[in-house]
Amino acid sequence: MSLFKNEAAMQKWICEELHEADGLADLICNCDYLDEFLPQGVEQESILRSFSSCLSALYITEPISEDENISLTRPDSLKPDLILYSAESQGMVIVELKNLAGPSREAGTELGAYACELRSYIPFLSDGDLFNVIISPVWSTLLRHYVFNEIFWQQKNLICLTPVVTDDGIMNSPYKPRPLRYSI
Repeated sequence: MSLFKNEAAMQKWICEELHEADGLADLICNCDYLDEFLPQGVEQESILRSFSSCLSALYITEPISEDENISLTRPDSLKPDLILYSAESQGMVIVELKNLAGPSREAGTELGAYACELRSYIPFLSDGDLFNVIISPVWSTLLRHYVFNEIFWQQKNLICLTPVVTDDGIMNSPYKPRPLRYSI
């Protein structure tokens, strides 16, 4: 169940919070979970590496665009929820928000298209300079398998976060990998 009425409300919340924060990491609770997580197999080692790599890029971020069209080709429209610049990693962070189970299957297509368009602006941007963040209250089978493919087979930097209510208000918590082969 989602904490937000719709994706627009989720977008408004995160943008307002980011304007007061040093980086997206300020909106993540339970970061110590990644330090304590003991991977069970090479698959989970890849997931932990990816999550940790992304987290290290999220401490000092600067918003570049918020739900704005980044397409170089008109009338095409490519509107990532957020693009952030990571000062520490000198990379780009693409944040994809999903508020419902149904549209979550689109996250992979969208992240790929946004990364491709960013490379049109910055031609020598490598996969190591791109950090993908998916924030969703629901992790459907299709989305979990997409994430696994991107992390394990494609070696992409991707972290999965879930909005949760804490004593400090709404925060994002790392989505916890399950101890099963080929799952997150």
